Amino acid sequence: MTAERVAGRSTHPYGRPTPVVFPHEIETERLRLVRLSRATVPTAQLYRHMRAGAPHMSEVSEYAMWDPHETPKDTHDFLVDVERQWDDREQATYAIFARDDEATTDPEDATDANDATGANDATGELVGTTSLDFDWDRRSAELGIWLRKPFWGREYSGERAAALLELAFDLLDLELVGASHRTGNERSRRAIEKYVERFGGQHDGVLRDFFPRDGEVGDLHRYTISREQFRTATGENEATRENETPTENRAATPTENETLTENEAATTRSDE
Repeated sequence: MTAERVAGRSTHPYGRPTPVVFPHEIETERLRLVRLSRATVPTAQLYRHMRAGAPHMSEVSEYAMWDPHETPKDTHDFLVDVERQWDDREQATYAIFARDDEATTDPEDATDANDATGANDATGELVGTTSLDFDWDRRSAELGIWLRKPFWGREYSGERAAALLELAFDLLDLELVGASHRTGNERSRRAIEKYVERFGGQHDGVLRDFFPRDGEVGDLHRYTISREQFRTATGENEATRENETPTENRAATPTENETLTENEAATTRSDE
């Protein structure tokens, strides 16, 4: 994990300020999470996968909390906003790359590899994006993710969730992390429930008529994992953590039979 320290600071619940630290890159067993920006994922590359008419876009965006991009300018503006949110410490958004042995046969990914050459050090296929959307006053964050369809069913949702939960609780000293999915998104429900159960979290309830889209409103199912639940589930305790500085993220251990499109909460989120 490569971290950058910044001037912005959060307030510790006991009044002790702590530096806000976002890692530029996080590695797991099968994935690389790299800060999403125009420097790491060129606009043209991201547009190919987020555009209206991209392969499987109707399925990817069915439960998403964002609309497919109509023009490259939409993607450019999106990336500019993501960069601002990172700099302002509102949200940390990462591009998800599959490591070499996780390749697909998607012909578009050959173009991705060419785009990446010389533009950034993020090799491998672009899987999607993920994020943590922060509420510093409440010491909490919301997970967000969308994945391209060729990468559904590989347990990537849980693997990146484990990495971002460690970031949230061990490095950013947050108290709570949430995730949500829209009613009807069964793939996201199964994905979220697997990692929420693994890390000792819970289903908090249903937010009625919470999400407006296309002239309609829908329900949102909310889940949370607390820092105490996470540390109990991972066999850690405060005495141990006080003497440690996280240097890299643990990868989630995959389980069987996952299917997925995710959406939780964030600028790029789509239902888990």
